[in-house]
Amino acid sequence: RPGEAVQCVHAHDMAAGCGTGKFCATCGAAIAIVSSLASEKPEERRCLLTVQRGSQSVDLCLKVRSCIVKQADRRLVLLYLQDITPCHRWALLERTFFHDISSLIMAISGYADLLTYGDGAQLREFGGSVSQLTDRLADEVRLHRLLLHQGFDEYPVVLQDISLDQVSGDMRGLFGSHPVARGKRLVLPTTVPSRPVVADASLLFRIVTNMLVNAFEATDQGGEVKLWFEQDDQGTTFCVWNIAFIPDNVAMRIFQRYYSTKAEMGRGLGTYAIRLLGEQFLGGKVRFTTSQELGTVFRFSLPT
Repeated sequence: RPGEAVQCVHAHDMAAGCGTGKFCATCGAAIAIVSSLASEKPEERRCLLTVQRGSQSVDLCLKVRSCIVKQADRRLVLLYLQDITPCHRWALLERTFFHDISSLIMAISGYADLLTYGDGAQLREFGGSVSQLTDRLADEVRLHRLLLHQGFDEYPVVLQDISLDQVSGDMRGLFGSHPVARGKRLVLPTTVPSRPVVADASLLFRIVTNMLVNAFEATDQGGEVKLWFEQDDQGTTFCVWNIAFIPDNVAMRIFQRYYSTKAEMGRGLGTYAIRLLGEQFLGGKVRFTTSQELGTVFRFSLPT
């Protein structure tokens, strides 16, 4: 069976093997095979899976084509598997990295233009903004290299105190003009807990940004997304709500690399990055709850 042949980590979830586990119901290869058997026509799907390579788990994106071959009174399934992981990584690079870098470069360019007209205190202020944006640009390059190539040892985590007022202000500034939030509303808390969190600023910014982007993408025009903070002796939790419900077949794969409910290439890094950065790099915990009545809340908790 295909899952056993490529060493899918879910191939032996059930005693009956590949095709019988709960993850198999959403497997692109399984869907292509069943569809081609039903229609007796070639069927093509995208298959996202995690495979075992020695002691490591590797995420793959495959293009699967299933064809029926009739031989006497038998029907055989001819299955083609093409590894399109590099193509998907490049699409992710174009969709996320180039967009983020372009936004930062435009901001730096704007402040650089102001430097030619300012004097005294203005020059120092504009120069400081240019310096901060250049640092963020360098962080974004390192961060995207990490996410695209899993170079986990290449990103230096720098912990510092970060006020929740700063997080709230950064999100207000970012999503005030972000395309994904156009025609929608971001609801921020009127007051925030006073105790700062200890984290890497760039990683925390990326985690909260991804949480909000995902929420906005699931929200209809005219709708709203909420961000708030919960704090107790155990730590601080960043909460993002939207009204959409996540069905079970999506929920089970929501943190899988490359998985997306959108069909086009270049998606499927958002929730994967939230968990990777939040848990593996910052030592926090990412979870979500969803229901048709109350919508969906993603939570990222950082210990004190």
